[in-house]
Formats: sequence, structure tokens, C-alpha cells
Amino acid sequence: MTVTDLHYEWELEDANGGWQAGGSCNSFYEAVSEGNRYLMQYAQDGPHKLVIKQHETLIVHEQASA
Repeated sequence: MTVTDLHYEWELEDANGGWQAGGSCNSFYEAVSEGNRYLMQYAQDGPHKLVIKQHETLIVHEQASA
């Protein structure tokens, strides 16, 4: 049995592509919400970009202890 686990990372970049803030969440909605909350704060200092990355992990075999 294969189980798929998804999680998301959000990052804020400044106008020069430099990392400003970031975090991880278990749902896309949470990542967008949290990223936008930070974006509104950091955007007061100039242009910023919110990047959200989706990570997929496939668990193909899990052995239980005896």
C-alpha cells in the first residue's frame, strides 16, 4: 500500500530575491493564509514575493514492530 503525504512551505522574497521569512504547513490554505499575513507586513518595506512549494512524500512500505 502506498500512502501519500503532502505538506507546503511558504517563503517571502524581497525585490532582490533574498529570503525574508518562511514556514511550513499541512494544507495549501494554511500556507497561503500565513504567507499573506507576513507579506502584508513586509510589503510595507517595498516589493516582496510570496512563494509556496508543495512537497509530496510517498510512503511505499512501513514495517510494524513485532
